[in-house]
Amino acid sequence: KRLMSSERQLLETDNPWWGEHVHRYQEIIPHLGSGDKILDLACGTGFGSNILAGHTKGLVIGGDIAADAIQDCNRIWEKDNLRFEVLDGTRLPYEDNSFDKIASFETIEHTTHYREMINEFWRILKPGGIAFISTPNFPVNSPSGKVTNPYHTQEFTYDELKNILTGI
Repeated sequence: KRLMSSERQLLETDNPWWGEHVHRYQEIIPHLGSGDKILDLACGTGFGSNILAGHTKGLVIGGDIAADAIQDCNRIWEKDNLRFEVLDGTRLPYEDNSFDKIASFETIEHTTHYREMINEFWRILKPGGIAFISTPNFPVNSPSGKVTNPYHTQEFTYDELKNILTGI
């Protein structure tokens, strides 16, 4: 099953997860070039794509598999260098080497097709580009040794994630 969950960071800033989610995007800002083309995959409500678009003149594409999320993003966020598209991370409609940066936060734990997604990231990332990826740390998020979040198809240890990202 390729569909991802509807576990999204809402736009209300008075929830316990807001700062954590915003912080991920703030970590990217020092790495942005003035004309970087950026993909924010699994953008959800689009707040992070909007943050990134405010720190580059390059095109920022927020993508999500959920058409209703993309419709909301297009209604809420307006910047000349920002657009939103319905995207399946395992089949991205872009040419090889077409993005300077990719952000995909709290995504790969929602699909059993995470290897296909990572392969797509590497395919569309320009040489020297950077992919910023986060996912829950299995021993921290699920200390019982069993994934308890009903939206997660799996979670990874640090070493497992490192091996996935390096193709081992």
